[in-house]
Amino acid sequence: MNFKERRKTKLLVAGILSVFGIVGALHIAFGKLFYSNVSPSAPQGLYIATPIQSLTRGDYVVVRLPEAVESLHVKKDYLLLKRVQGFPGESYTIDASALRTAQRSYPICRSDLLPQQEQGTYIVPEGELLLLNDPDDSFDSRYLGSIKQTQIDKKVLLLLSYDNPVVNSLKEVFK
Repeated sequence: MNFKERRKTKLLVAGILSVFGIVGALHIAFGKLFYSNVSPSAPQGLYIATPIQSLTRGDYVVVRLPEAVESLHVKKDYLLLKRVQGFPGESYTIDASALRTAQRSYPICRSDLLPQQEQGTYIVPEGELLLLNDPDDSFDSRYLGSIKQTQIDKKVLLLLSYDNPVVNSLKEVFK
């Protein structure tokens, strides 16, 4: 290996180590930064925690499953990726077929296997949020009711979709 090749190799190694060092320092300072979602209830991909954690309607958040539903045989502290769709003071209605907000309706699956909310009109309490994903079969506030904000781990943004040509070609290579 000649001098130029060794220098390029050293720079590459130094660059890689620097990236790992920066990511490690950020992890120590801010906690977990990256989350992977493979569930079809939200866009599948790699998500990154945002530096600004204030929430607006439509934001994705990583949330811990409420303890009240641990009887579903899901491990403790299981993380879900959900979309913020309701804030304290806002009303929503649950009827036989859907949870309805001022913005839209979210169909409910009636099953003995899922927790069911009583039919009626509700107000999102202070310190809680309504978390609802677009797919009809998403396990969210349709079955859990409003979720305490203290159960939210982080607000996240989609960094890399698993449904893009580059990722799909890599999947084919590693099959």
